[in-house]
Amino acid sequence: MTRLMKLCQLVFITVLLCVNYGFSQDAGKAQPVDLLQLSQGLGLLPSDFVTVSIAGNPRITSDFSAQPITNQVQLVLIEFSDLNCGYCIRFHKNTLPSMLSAFVETGQIDYVYKDYVSIGGEPSRNSALALRCLHEEVGEDIYFDVLAKFYASPGRHGLERLFNIMTNDLVNTQLLSEARISNIRECIQTQKYFETLNLETMQAESIGVVGTPVFVIGVETKQGVVQGILLPGYLHYETLEEQLQNFQTALQ
Repeated sequence: MTRLMKLCQLVFITVLLCVNYGFSQDAGKAQPVDLLQLSQGLGLLPSDFVTVSIAGNPRITSDFSAQPITNQVQLVLIEFSDLNCGYCIRFHKNTLPSMLSAFVETGQIDYVYKDYVSIGGEPSRNSALALRCLHEEVGEDIYFDVLAKFYASPGRHGLERLFNIMTNDLVNTQLLSEARISNIRECIQTQKYFETLNLETMQAESIGVVGTPVFVIGVETKQGVVQGILLPGYLHYETLEEQLQNFQTALQ
């Protein structure tokens, strides 16, 4: 496939995702970024950057991030992950908590989670679809609480484990009602997010994602679209910290 054809495919997929999530290009706080200037600040070429739609994906945004670090752009870390990927589990155990504490909770970046089913196969896909239904029903806070419990619990992650986590840890604490559990089950049965997940998989593959984990660090140029660099493989906290600090310096 030629580069032009790949670009056309990416634009088409991004438009489909944006229409599916119904976002407005006029919404959001982020402003256009000078990609040439940013790439030069990082010692890269503009062609080294990829474009990723994050509209509708689960996102952690600190209250402090209402004031972006440059007053023009919002820095975003995107993770492509598989619930049954061993290195993804290591990242969520060893790297993510420190990153959230140091960068997200202090308002320096936003964090976005995207499903990319690779080695996990059908159990991962079914769980990812179910988690999309959970996200629709309850929003970010409970979603990320359940996601953290998923990655922290041993064993293969499928629908049975998901519902055990939801019913044992959330219903009993009145964070998730039986009515909402019923809505989530109906959402799963109708496979509401099946096509969305397929489109996001196509988009991921169009920018070079072939396994997990993979990360993109970049700037949100408008609501739901990020331009950044691709970082494949497990990241130690020190490596991730260095990359994030490089972006911060280049944006100043």
